Amino acid sequence: LSLAWLLVGTVLVVLAVTPLTPNSNEVLRILPFVVWIPFGLAFICALFLARAPSRERIMNVNVFGVVLIAIVCVNGVAPYLELKTAQGFNMYSNLLTAAGETNHLVIPRTLPMRDGYEGPVRIIESSDAGLELYADLGYLVAYPELRRFLSERPDTSLTYERFGQRISLSRAREVSELVDSGPWWWRFLPLRSLDRQTPPRCQAVFLPAL
Repeated sequence: LSLAWLLVGTVLVVLAVTPLTPNSNEVLRILPFVVWIPFGLAFICALFLARAPSRERIMNVNVFGVVLIAIVCVNGVAPYLELKTAQGFNMYSNLLTAAGETNHLVIPRTLPMRDGYEGPVRIIESSDAGLELYADLGYLVAYPELRRFLSERPDTSLTYERFGQRISLSRAREVSELVDSGPWWWRFLPLRSLDRQTPPRCQAVFLPAL
């Protein structure tokens, strides 16, 4: 059981802290619901039904397990530092952690350690079906995520608004910065989209640029 715990935990943690791909996106969308509920129930049953020595063995965590738990904890704190607000404990929730502000019940403010949410982008229309979702659903996309998304789709046409200025491009490559994916570490620190509605909604889908 301990080995199974480490295996499942390792797979999910690795997927959560590495750059998102279509395949890992699909795994993260399905695996937690398929695996964690039966696995959690089995773990609880084994814990309560086992004798004391067996219970101690079940709860025993080796160095690798400690490292895994530490990574999970750092990943969970990351939204409140605005280092990484996607693929964390806030997935799908309506928790807002952007530009120093949060709607958390207990934590009054975030402690931004990067400026990724400076000038979030409103997509008005686009030739890309994924970006059209932002317009249809009413979400703003973080500028670093839009750049990363368009760096792989430089011929995408779009009309967007940033800092109150509306810009229309027949190809995203017309603005060189827009198709520059940015520093390599941006891929490991994705930022969630921001809901334009008040109060924010729970995000019902994985948006393509997060």
